[in-house]
Amino acid sequence: MGELEKAEQSFRQLMLDNRFFVSAYDWLAKIQVKNNNLEEAQATLIEAVGKSPKNILRQMELGKISLLLNDYIAAEMAYRRAVFLAKYSCYNTAEVYIKHLESLARISDSGPLLPRQKDNFESTLKKIHESFFDDPDNKAKTYSYEIDVYLADNDKSTAKQIFEAWLSEVKSGSATPPSKQQSTFFTKSFGS
Repeated sequence: MGELEKAEQSFRQLMLDNRFFVSAYDWLAKIQVKNNNLEEAQATLIEAVGKSPKNILRQMELGKISLLLNDYIAAEMAYRRAVFLAKYSCYNTAEVYIKHLESLARISDSGPLLPRQKDNFESTLKKIHESFFDDPDNKAKTYSYEIDVYLADNDKSTAKQIFEAWLSEVKSGSATPPSKQQSTFFTKSFGS
């Protein structure tokens, strides 16, 4: 009915009455997102995840909001948990894995990944190759994030090889092409 303020009050009261009624946190976060209070929504979901960490949809929503807030560390943690939880669930989709790669690639925008982060990146990358790499869009996103991570490591040679592999896949029709912006950026980054 669009009565967001009243709904928010109701969910807050539910949370006070029973702090383990975690669905109230999820709904409160949805209202906060609708009101464009992303920081509050993130805080609400972090609290909910603390009480019930095995809800994959909650982890994915936390990751999504954290990416929007450029809080890549929080996004990576949420998506890493989602990847772990997705394995034997109906939510074992490419999106979970690709978003995890994206969060790590955005962390690498500030410099090389830590060894643990690099291991997480490689592990998720392997899962995508095993299960979701036949989709042209997934392939393109994966290549893009992989190039970002190698460029952050200042490994221009490997980044360039991945870009060339991507372009080869584009020619064969098995990968979506990079955008003009990506092509320009990557080509400048390789120094060619």
